[in-house]
Amino acid sequence: MENLFFRGIVDFSSVNKIDTYGKYSLSLVIAKDDVAKYQSAGIQGTITGTDAGPRVVFSRVPTRVNKKTGELLQFGPPKVIDKNGAETDLFVMKGEEVIVKVAVYDTIKGKGCTLESVMLPNKEGTFKDQELKHDPQYTGPRF
Repeated sequence: MENLFFRGIVDFSSVNKIDTYGKYSLSLVIAKDDVAKYQSAGIQGTITGTDAGPRVVFSRVPTRVNKKTGELLQFGPPKVIDKNGAETDLFVMKGEEVIVKVAVYDTIKGKGCTLESVMLPNKEGTFKDQELKHDPQYTGPRF
């Protein structure tokens, strides 16, 4: 298994909660420089063209059954990391620049990948820190 990193702009994000398909997912308008790296890795996912550029969807299942042992494996959500490298609870929003880390592995059908983490190179801190920075006059409850 190898890890690859892709840079791009978020088109859709559900990395903080499970989407309607039962997965954590992120739709990324991938940087033009990374398209060749994605294709040369042999990952089965398709690159679709949009007005914004080439788009790729990365996902992560929350659980999986080990076919050999029958054991239920818990994976949980992908990590969200701020620009300082610290794990954070910040939301990954549409239009944000991100760097995604995916694990690429062999399957019977070819190469597969799973979303491991999402780095927000332009944000730092936690959700509460960001809330305070955006509205210092807010006097309501803090989460």
